[in-house]
Amino acid sequence: MEVKNAVISIALVALLPLVACHPSYWARTYRTAASGKCTEHPQFGYGPHSQRVFDDKATSYALSMDGQPKAELCPGTAYNLEVTFKSRRELLITSSAGMIKPTKDGNSDCPNRVVINDVLNGASFTLTAPCHIPEGGVKVEVTSADFSDLNYKYSSVTFHKGDVCGPLPAHCPAAAAEGGHEF
Repeated sequence: MEVKNAVISIALVALLPLVACHPSYWARTYRTAASGKCTEHPQFGYGPHSQRVFDDKATSYALSMDGQPKAELCPGTAYNLEVTFKSRRELLITSSAGMIKPTKDGNSDCPNRVVINDVLNGASFTLTAPCHIPEGGVKVEVTSADFSDLNYKYSSVTFHKGDVCGPLPAHCPAAAAEGGHEF
């Protein structure tokens, strides 16, 4: 009986890394909201996944507002962000500033992170630009896993402030124009 229990215990321990390969598991386990590291992504291999690889050909981003394609952001404005993949994947998406929704992982402490546990070919998000867009822009990063190999897939895009933006929206304090409060 002891041998049987030992074999079962070893088998369960051997299966634990298989759970760790999901971006959602990584975010919940290693970068919780309490850690204050909501914009981080896996840099190294976890579980059976090897070190992440850059995924510039399989991930695409489309930013739009009111059905019109956009390439730049205006302060405090909400946009639709479509992320698509050539294969079905789970994903972790973050924005360096502003907010990104929906927060499917239910983590309200991370307004700039979404984790999707479902295996999908893409997903839609609402990306709300901060009231003060940093000089370097707003970086959107995606880490995904498609389970076709042992690598996390990584890609990013940076959206900069548009040259032609109207007045700040009412929810943005005037101080945001000088680089003050974000929201």
